[in-house]
Amino acid sequence: MRDRGMAMREALDLVYNSQFYEKLEDLDTGLYYQSPLYNYEFLKHEIIYGKIA
Repeated sequence: MRDRGMAMREALDLVYNSQFYEKLEDLDTGLYYQSPLYNYEFLKHEIIYGKIA
């Protein structure tokens, strides 16, 4: 929220509608047990460069 100057609802919409969130829910990726900072970097990459491979 702070980094992008977003309201909470806007930030949550961004996360829940991201490809990152799809991967986070997929147990095979292992993202669910990574650190919040690692996952945030993953999300930032998607925001900056688009969809994740």
